[in-house]
Amino acid sequence: MQLKKIHTLELYNISLIILLLVFLTPISATAAVTGKYINASGNTTVLEISVDNPAPPSIIVEQSPGNKNKVISANPRPKKVSGNGNVKWLLTNTRPGKQQFTVTMADPLQGSVRAILRYRDPANGQFIEKSITP
Repeated sequence: MQLKKIHTLELYNISLIILLLVFLTPISATAAVTGKYINASGNTTVLEISVDNPAPPSIIVEQSPGNKNKVISANPRPKKVSGNGNVKWLLTNTRPGKQQFTVTMADPLQGSVRAILRYRDPANGQFIEKSITP
């Protein structure tokens, strides 16, 4: 009988310690990079990204307006514009805040447009890829 009481008390203490560790362990802040289309009609698309603190050291922003759309300009200046209409920016030394990316096509947008954000979480180094559609 005495042994059963001691065993129950040990289980209770272990459970209490585990609960305390779970609830008192600080949760590390992770960088949140989000995006949304401000405009995706006519011959211009405007993508806005928001970067929280802490900001990842670099972010790759890639926009795909589709094969039928010829890109004539992009702002800010992209790292690469491919023949199939993909536009790619490489952001380095990023800081918290918002930034807009504008792409102008020769003709009105045909089909769907999407963007991909790629970065590494500064807290844990995990690779994150987010897809954004209008």
